[in-house]
Amino acid sequence: MSIRWIGIAAVVAGLAPCSAYAWGHEGHEVIAEIARTHLTLKALAATDAILKTDVSNNLTAHDMASEATWADAYRGAGHRETASWHFVDLELDNPDLKAACFGFPPAAVPASSGPAQDCVVDKINEFAGELINPNTPADEKLLALKFLIHFVGDIHQPLHASDNHDRGGNCVQVSLGGVRTTNLHSYWDGDGSTPCEIRSSAASQSSSTVAEWPPDTTRQPTPILA
Repeated sequence: MSIRWIGIAAVVAGLAPCSAYAWGHEGHEVIAEIARTHLTLKALAATDAILKTDVSNNLTAHDMASEATWADAYRGAGHRETASWHFVDLELDNPDLKAACFGFPPAAVPASSGPAQDCVVDKINEFAGELINPNTPADEKLLALKFLIHFVGDIHQPLHASDNHDRGGNCVQVSLGGVRTTNLHSYWDGDGSTPCEIRSSAASQSSSTVAEWPPDTTRQPTPILA
């Protein structure tokens, strides 16, 4: 499945402020919708077939956009062991991917079982590898797809992929007016609403082809579900 880093970057670049939340549920849903428009018919059918088996999931609906929010719901439902998988705190003044990824710990088998201290970069690679591997059990392949759809969105939230010695913006306070405050990371993730049109912006971005986008905004992916 060419879940392409594509446009996920394009959505970010094209996001103007809007009435929707930045990277809450709507942000992840939009990213999934854009990725979906770039799937081949075969990949689309394979993706939908896997998600259709998600009968035990009572946290989200089972369409691709809804499943893009599942990893957050799963973490919030008592699975804090997955919390570190959603980000990579690369320090702006001295970026060190190995340090930000807890020293690149050995991957667990299956990838959904850990380790708890791992970063979004590693987990994207691990779950993508499981989707490519024809020997991955069906239940693990489903988890891999759900995590991957979400994590590709997470890594394009600036405060999930950078740090200024402030825990990814968690230590930076933002005023919401009056006595209401939140932190910068939570504001990005959904605490703060801002004026604009995420979905229409996303639609206009996804109507162009990958080849038309500026250099360095795309990375040609390895096909996952061909």
